[in-house]
Amino acid sequence: MQAFPASSPQAEATSDLVRHLRDDLLPAAVGGTDTEVLVGGSTAAVTDFGDLQASRMPVFIGVVLLVSFVVLTAVFRSIAVALKAVVLNLLQDLKASLGEDYWMDAGVRDLQARLRSALGSYAAWAADKAPMHQRARLAARHEARFAHLLWPR
Repeated sequence: MQAFPASSPQAEATSDLVRHLRDDLLPAAVGGTDTEVLVGGSTAAVTDFGDLQASRMPVFIGVVLLVSFVVLTAVFRSIAVALKAVVLNLLQDLKASLGEDYWMDAGVRDLQARLRSALGSYAAWAADKAPMHQRARLAARHEARFAHLLWPR
């Protein structure tokens, strides 16, 4: 039997449908029989691969940190230096995975809205079109120059 979802294969609703079929609907439909029901297709394959990656990610991170620790200990002949590097690397990866760039971009969008109201649309357009490192420089420059307009007391 074939069934086609109304949403696109990449949509979250399609992944939810695959999980709903596998966990709730199909086991209830064939309960008490020896029938094996499988859900296939590109979305099911991507969902399975993502679940497999998520289940093995802690082991992968642990191996990378352990290898880093061993190599740094051998190179620098210091456990303290290697341990500090491993801990800082773990914290940096955690910070990046929690979306440091997103929050920086959100701060730039907030600054962009304030610049638009204070200076007009050109400064906001320039802030929107600049690369991320230039946005940060532009934000710092405008923050210092127009601090009284952006953050009134």
